[in-house]
Amino acid sequence: MPSFLDLITPDTESTWRTRIQAFAVAAGLKITNWIEIGVGNQILEMTIATADVVGNLIAKAIRGYASLDTSVDPGDIDPYDTDNAARTAGPGYLSSLGQNIYGTTRTEATFANGPIIFSNGSNGVTRNLSPGGLVFSYVNPITGLNVTYHTIESASTYTNADGTVTVAPGTSVSLPVQCDIIGSAGTVPANGLSLVTTLLGCSGTNPDALIGSDRQSANSYRSQCRTANARLSLGGPSAAYEQLAKANIDGTPLLNALGVQVGITRVYVSEDSSTGIVDAYYASDSGAPSSDDISAANNNIRAQAFAVPDAITFTGQAAIALSVHVGGSAEIEYRAGLDSPTIITGIIESLAAAFKEFPIGGLDRVDGAGSIYKTDLQAIARDGYAGLYKVQVTTIVGDSVSVARGNVAMLNSSPSDWTINIVTPS
Repeated sequence: MPSFLDLITPDTESTWRTRIQAFAVAAGLKITNWIEIGVGNQILEMTIATADVVGNLIAKAIRGYASLDTSVDPGDIDPYDTDNAARTAGPGYLSSLGQNIYGTTRTEATFANGPIIFSNGSNGVTRNLSPGGLVFSYVNPITGLNVTYHTIESASTYTNADGTVTVAPGTSVSLPVQCDIIGSAGTVPANGLSLVTTLLGCSGTNPDALIGSDRQSANSYRSQCRTANARLSLGGPSAAYEQLAKANIDGTPLLNALGVQVGITRVYVSEDSSTGIVDAYYASDSGAPSSDDISAANNNIRAQAFAVPDAITFTGQAAIALSVHVGGSAEIEYRAGLDSPTIITGIIESLAAAFKEFPIGGLDRVDGAGSIYKTDLQAIARDGYAGLYKVQVTTIVGDSVSVARGNVAMLNSSPSDWTINIVTPS
């Protein structure tokens, strides 16, 4: 009788070869005497390959619908299928399970977008601007990544008959822009954008942060599915606030007033209700969410009378970004193709993924305040590239970083913060 682990774990091709060869021998077939490229041998290899593919599909289907813990979408890490993480991210078994059983839609990556203020400071020159006509840029001071933004179409902005908007000398106009890359890497703080397009006397920047969101992680989605029923509770549990800050009552992604998917990924709700005051803190992949996202979350929560019971005073606000500087050293044994920049990139990417899931207030919270532990960060950094050892985080004094209530830890780590020693075996 196979165990559950047997059902969800695919057999290797070599296992199928051994098994089918045993069947052939038991049937009296002299498979050891077949010509290697003969028809009989080809049929044998085709049977092995078919059994391997079908066996993998069956095991994946069982994993996909057996539980949230074993189910994955393309692009997720799958301990039973190492190729899955390299596949194009998109809906699959996990999204199907979450949608059909828990009524919850997994949120996909979004482009950072929002308004900029363009000022025409030229003397006597009127500017007629078209969608896509202006380019802005931002260089992340930590990662060095240079992202670009373009103005995008808006019927309410470009009102001239030819699809342009006129900006007279000495006046300003609000224009919508969008990042050229998707995800949190395109996030820009307030006043971070600079006008690249050469227009004498003109300038422009973003008055508020422009925030892009990454695809919701598998673990975050699983957690949201498990607490999905709380959004229908009449008692106003903390999980109801968490759910309604991210999603509509029907489980679909929440949109803000601009029609953009809300980028709130983490919520902390105060557990002390004895005073009748509930404080919620919101965070995105990039730290504090936009003011539009905060308003959308608060309005959605307050719109559900059962979520905020009578005599409760509710306040929802942005979490405070706490920069955590993470750098150090690691060793790895020499092998062909190794280079420090690639290893460091893997370390920082591993840390960045972990920081996006650290809860508001950190780990092991007491009254909303907790810690980020150095040992955890060293383990996460070690997982960033196969073969790393002696990983040391040297930028943190002591065993941990304290995270206050309402604070969200944000990674501060650049390639220059890391030293990799490639050891040649003696």
